[in-house]
Parts: sequence; C-alpha cells; structure tokens
Amino acid sequence: MAPVSADGGVEAQAPLAYAGPFEAHAVARSLAWKTRIVARQNGVPVLDAGIFRYELTADGRVERIGDDASYVKQMPPDDDSLGGYDVLPRPDGVAPATASEGAYEWPDVRGPSDNRLGNDAQEDIDAPAGIVVGDFRRSADGTGILLATEPGGTAPVSVVAARGSRAGTLVRFPDLEPASASGTRCEHVPSWQKPHVFCVSRSNALTTVYRLVGDHWERVRISEELSHERLTGAVGHDGALWLGVRNGVVRVATDGASETITLPTADAKLARAHYSSSEAYGRSAVAQTDDAAAQARRFERLYVAPAVPPHAYDRIEQIVPRKDGEAWVTAVDGSALVIVHLSRPAIAPLPDALAIGTETDQRNELRNTRPPIVWVGYCAQLFVALAKQRADGSFASENVWSRETMIAAAMKKSLGKVLARTAMPSGALVEGRLGGRRVAGVLVWRGSPAVSEELLENTVKALAEELTSVTGLPPDITCSAPVLERASKL
Repeated sequence: MAPVSADGGVEAQAPLAYAGPFEAHAVARSLAWKTRIVARQNGVPVLDAGIFRYELTADGRVERIGDDASYVKQMPPDDDSLGGYDVLPRPDGVAPATASEGAYEWPDVRGPSDNRLGNDAQEDIDAPAGIVVGDFRRSADGTGILLATEPGGTAPVSVVAARGSRAGTLVRFPDLEPASASGTRCEHVPSWQKPHVFCVSRSNALTTVYRLVGDHWERVRISEELSHERLTGAVGHDGALWLGVRNGVVRVATDGASETITLPTADAKLARAHYSSSEAYGRSAVAQTDDAAAQARRFERLYVAPAVPPHAYDRIEQIVPRKDGEAWVTAVDGSALVIVHLSRPAIAPLPDALAIGTETDQRNELRNTRPPIVWVGYCAQLFVALAKQRADGSFASENVWSRETMIAAAMKKSLGKVLARTAMPSGALVEGRLGGRRVAGVLVWRGSPAVSEELLENTVKALAEELTSVTGLPPDITCSAPVLERASKL
C-alpha cells in the first residue's frame, strides 16, 4: 500500500518509478475460469488460478508457489476420478505451505479497493438520512466512499468519510444532474492513490472518470473515443490512471500525458487441449428410499476439448499497477485469460510463457504425481494406451494419429456391442503425459449419470479387443488419465 503521511494523505511515489514508454509481453495463458491477479500488501502480486497459485515476479516470470507435494495435501483422499459421482474439489481456503524462497504464509491478499468493510454500508459509514445504500469501499489513504443515490433521486452521488471517521458528507459528481443522469451507474476504480470512480450512462453508454481531490470530485479528461468504450481501470502508486479497452491499455499520467500500449496475442504454443467439468445431479441406483432428494447425488460431467488457438481479445479483465511504475494486465481471449506484463524495454531474454490448465487439468496434474492406477475394477475413466515414449526418448505418436479414422470406427463398433443404447460413454483420442512418459491413446469416460459403470467397462473391453485384432498387441489400460496436450473427440 502507498505510504500515508501524517495528515492522512498519500505520499508521492519515488521519482525513480518508471513512466514509459512501455512494452507488452504475454507471459501466461490460463484456462482456469476463476483466474485473477490479487495485489498483496508486500507489492508482489499473486495469480490465483483455481488450485495453483503463482507469483508474478519483477522480471516478468510466472512462478508457481509451492511444490507438488504441498498441493497434493489439499486433494481429498482417493480422489482419482475426472468425472462421475461424488467427485470433490479441493477444500477452500487451503494454501501451499512452501515456496521457492522458503516458508510461505498465505496473507490477506486484498488490494486497496477490495477492502469492503461489511456487506451493509450503513455499518461502515454514517450517511445522511434517506440515502439509498450502495457500494462502500475504503481507499488506499483510508478515505471511506459510499456510492449511493439521494432520496427520490435518479442521479448517483457519493458519501465521503475522512480516514478514521464514520461521519459521511454528501458529495455530488459534477456534470451529473438528476435530469440528465437517470440510470447512470457509478463504480469504484481500484486505486493506490487518490480515489477514482467510473460513471457510465445507460442512455448513451458514455463513461466519465472522476478523481476525488480534497472534498470534491474532479473530472479526469479522457478522449472521446475512450469515453465510448467499456473501460477497465486502475490507479497506480504514482497516481497514473490505467485504462483498458479490448486489445489495448492507455496510461494517463497525472499531468494528462497519455500512452497507448497495444497488447500482443498469446503465442500459439500456449494453446493446449484441456479437460473441463460441470456439475449435474443424478439418482443413486443403490438408494434404499423413495425420497428423491435423498437419492440425489452430485455428478461431475467431464468434457475433453481440443486446443483453441489464441485470437484477438474480447476485453481487458484486470489492470494491476506495480510500485515500480510497471503493470500486470489480464485480457480475455475467448475462453482463456492471457496475463500480460507491461514493462520497460527488455534488456535480457524474456522468460518462457506459461500455459495454465483448467481446474480439472490441475487436479489431474496432481494425480499424475502418483504412478498410474492399473485397471482392476471400476473407474470413472479408462485410458487405452496405443503409444508410449521409449527409454531413449523417442515417441511415435503420429503413428496413432494417422490411424484416427480406424480408431474412431473401432470405438463406434465397440459401442454397438453393448446392450444399452440411450446413454453411451464418451471417447477421445488424446496425447499427453502419464506417469512421467509421453503417451497417446483413447480415453473413455462417463459423460452422464445415465452411463452405468458396467457399460463403461464393457465398452473399453470391446474396444481393446477390436484394437488388438488390428495391431496384434493388447493395449495397456489404466484408470489414470494423461495430462492433456492434444485431443480429438471420437
């Protein structure tokens, strides 16, 4: 957090903070839908990517916090299923115990504008009578700001309380008269310096930016082009305003000078096949009751998706300024989130960018720290290995992919041998890592509660027989699924 002076104001940032020109480097691409950057009080931001967490270092590296063992401890016991009944996620609130530099304690990671002091703003600030309660935040300098609406009014207003005080004073936004601001919505902008607010008009979708100076709001001038865009914003330790719009970021210095930084798309090598899952509920076949609610059991549907190449960004999700004047940005790239480092021109080779999988991928990576599970009975998924990496490191996966049409026909024929025809197991031709070796083969799994355990196993047995008749060698079958790199649905 920015240092606070004796009078409660925020001291100026050291003059050595970098102020541009900036380069943008895509340093990671995450498929985990909850991925977000959390600004810690010690100045080192953390990337929360579902199960795995990473430190974003000053030189642009994305380093995972903790080793495999620290994450495996978070996994529920005997959690070996990618999908199926009663698959449990990791316990919430549990964090890795170690980091590369030694003991690691998971801190309070709230940033300056994440500091909500309660769900009910009336508990945090004494607002004038009749004020319609809105969103309350404490800024970096301790000022309390409630975005609200006056009694019977339609224009947004603010209630401001000085640092250390609950007494709120009504402060209006200039240029927002009730007659012209009906339906205008205002929101806090994360700030390490003076509080800022975006106000967006519903009538014309124009965005106005305000900065709190003393006891009044001052309008921050931005270009007309920017005012027509859906903006993401943040204010750095040096007071600069960062504005994100689709595929770029604009930095507005305190003197009004601006620089536009275009974000590069992620490297195509970061695209990877992945697992994903969603919850559904089915009935337990063994429940000894007529109560439907008692029979309901959690079911996790599993999906296998091929790699989707990076493309133009849909929007900027987050901007997190750093104390040294640089910044981190997250941008939505279709179904993925790309992490971009905005920095001074590089003088050393850039670190390799990192591909981060979905939460389901991450769980499967942790399972793969154990030896593959031999198939001796029921499993929620089964992997039929058709190619394995040899001791000399060679790996003939293309021999498998060249027979994709034949393998798909064998899968279809195997499904035809089972009796039930309403709900079939799902299958995909996949390539990845299993037990420390590269592998390629067929993954078969239960994609629905209606697929019985017996049906899954009978399908895999029939598939193994069919493939043996073609190759002359019975394939190895495991309950463990590979960490995905490539996939094609059968």
